Amino acid sequence: MRMHAGMMVAGVLLTAALAACGGSESAPTSAPTSTPSAAPSTATATTPPPSPTPQPTATPAPSGPPTGMVIPSIGTNLPARAVGLTAAQQIEHVAQGEVGIYSLASLPGVKGNSFWVGNSAGTFRDQLDTVREGADVFVTTESGGRYVYSVVSLTRYTAATIRMGELIYPKLDPAEERLTIITTASVDPVTQLDDSWWVVVANRKP
Repeated sequence: MRMHAGMMVAGVLLTAALAACGGSESAPTSAPTSTPSAAPSTATATTPPPSPTPQPTATPAPSGPPTGMVIPSIGTNLPARAVGLTAAQQIEHVAQGEVGIYSLASLPGVKGNSFWVGNSAGTFRDQLDTVREGADVFVTTESGGRYVYSVVSLTRYTAATIRMGELIYPKLDPAEERLTIITTASVDPVTQLDDSWWVVVANRKP
């Protein structure tokens, strides 16, 4: 069968048109490209400067009247007050829970012997006899400072052996600073008077 020339031309044109258009299906579009987002900024941690090291507070120099006595080895921390002589020429008694410094002897910080008395009812809680050589004795003062002494002896005296004058005013080297503490060791059951005493002697530390 012979095809008409017009139909052949039309077929050729149709085929060329389809070829130019890529056939009857649409060409796929290219995938969309995403714009990368900026990386989140990282905050730099700031390390605070170190705090300055606190400087230790200087201990005030001792001065002024004594205000107390501390003996760490027996747990004693007592307020102090000055005591003198009674009308009977006896050293004043002190109350339980305090210690007295005899006002007619030397003061702490002065060359000589400072003389201290405890209460027979238990100023030192019956522990003064447990103080040993080398133990510290601190005398606090009004300024907040303190004098430091080191125990050199512990002695028990009876009424027959005690010499109060020698205990209060001992013979010392010219530059020596001493502290003496006396308290009751026992009481006579009949008279209820002291009949023996503990005496602690301490020298001031350099």
